[in-house]
Amino acid sequence: AQPVEMRAKLLPYFMLSRTFINEASDSSSTQVMFRGSRAVDAPTLRRYLQIGIGHDLLAELAHVPNPCLLIAGEHDLMTPPAYAQQVAQAMPNARLLQLEGPRATHLFHYEMAEQTNRAVVDFLQGLAR
Repeated sequence: AQPVEMRAKLLPYFMLSRTFINEASDSSSTQVMFRGSRAVDAPTLRRYLQIGIGHDLLAELAHVPNPCLLIAGEHDLMTPPAYAQQVAQAMPNARLLQLEGPRATHLFHYEMAEQTNRAVVDFLQGLAR
């Protein structure tokens, strides 16, 4: 219901933990962290949001034969963990890892880079065995 311009300004607050936002506001990295929310203009963001409405490919995931690792953050407000659970259940060879803790947000790969990277490396090494 919010205008797209308002949503774009609020995106960082839906994607990052309050701790991360507070830490970033005290450093020179603030502009880098928030630039992503303004990476597209309002018409592009509006179209992106429209595409997501009513575009459901969940049933198609049953045809993905490849092993997949899905990683979700327990505090992701943009893509709640329940969505990742639905995707994992729909895919025959998917494994779901739900990261936990206050930094397990939509951008967990920034906030929890070490844990995320370790999970990906472990998954890929498991495939190589």
